[in-house]
Amino acid sequence: MTAPSDAEHAASRGEERLKARNRYEWIGVAHNKMLDDFRSDLRRPGTLSKNLCDYVGAFSMNEARIPVGRPRSPDNNWRAVEAVIDSSQLCSAKRRLRLSSGFAPYTFVAPVVEEPSRTALALLGQIDMALSVATSARDLANRFFPILDSAQGLSELEQAIVSATVSVAQNSFVYWSSQYPLFEAEAIAEYSPCIEEQLVMGNDRITDTCFIGKGSGGAVASIFSPDKGASQRLVRTRSRRTCGPSIKEGFRHIASADARGAWVGGFSGGLAGGLAGAVAGALAGGGGNSVFAAAENAWKTLKCMYGVT
Repeated sequence: MTAPSDAEHAASRGEERLKARNRYEWIGVAHNKMLDDFRSDLRRPGTLSKNLCDYVGAFSMNEARIPVGRPRSPDNNWRAVEAVIDSSQLCSAKRRLRLSSGFAPYTFVAPVVEEPSRTALALLGQIDMALSVATSARDLANRFFPILDSAQGLSELEQAIVSATVSVAQNSFVYWSSQYPLFEAEAIAEYSPCIEEQLVMGNDRITDTCFIGKGSGGAVASIFSPDKGASQRLVRTRSRRTCGPSIKEGFRHIASADARGAWVGGFSGGLAGGLAGAVAGALAGGGGNSVFAAAENAWKTLKCMYGVT
């Protein structure tokens, strides 16, 4: 075997140095656990077909997402989650949805966000750039390290949000680079029965019916052919290989959404809850936006597979 190069050694050390250097590394770890917990729910047939947007909002705000002993937001993260939902392509309140009133004290007005400094905004741009060009998790970690150094001149609140965003982005990149194909398969298994059922019924509002949750969802529907009297599944018009974003494109899109969710969630939560609100908001915003982005990718794949709009 060829001995590792000095560059490989440095890259490996970079990942560990980033974790050790970032006092808010725990947020990225909790973020990935949040994704695992959500996917456990996804694998229970019918759970998400109730209403994905409502479900993710409530899930993200649940205090169970925050590790024991870590700071909690005084407003249960609703500002952070509302800001993230409003940016979602499928779940934006401006398009069709608002969280049920029983989940949180939603005002149905875009939440006020703490105004970041120019320096902080520049660092967010660097985080986005690093995510777009990194060739591996190790490469990404090395690109993030100087961003943490640059954040030291910011206020305590902005330092926390930049650090939390870096942690979420790094951990998300690692998570989705291996888990995205599995998540997509889980989403297809959850929503395919509803799409097939609605197509047989002649309903062309697939998104409103299945994604928002008026369809049967995870339990596979029995579709009877009038002439044969036998259950049959519809034949998909396209294979997965020809539909939806590529694996690379898919998980990079989600990692970027995670970072922006953590950023927006942090500044939204920080406005009302100070440092504690910012930290908890970054976790809720990053995790919520991660699920929304992954679901949007999978939904595009599904609609392409079935030839629906």
